[in-house]
Amino acid sequence: MFTAYATYTSCLTQSINWTEKELNEKPLFDVTWDEIRSYIRFLKIIRQSVLNLRTINVHIAQLRDFFQYVLHRDWDRYRVPYLHFDEHLPKIPTRKEVTAVIDSLENRKH
Repeated sequence: MFTAYATYTSCLTQSINWTEKELNEKPLFDVTWDEIRSYIRFLKIIRQSVLNLRTINVHIAQLRDFFQYVLHRDWDRYRVPYLHFDEHLPKIPTRKEVTAVIDSLENRKH
């Protein structure tokens, strides 16, 4: 099970690795908003099969914290917004479906 620290370091490591590879080891302090958005696009498009939108939002939160508390740079939430996703309500079985499940039990105690 991941702790908050493990999650933070994992996200940070992934973003640093991407920066070193894609931006030719550009210093993190000099990374632009467009480059940060490119990283988010990379997570969203290229790694879509692995990451869902909530996980990408964790990466954005990690970047925000890193920029604010380590690099002491202001974070513009309008330039790098959190991703929006649809909330799906759980499917509630109908009365007929519940009755069918109960009737299928051999032992009524169960």
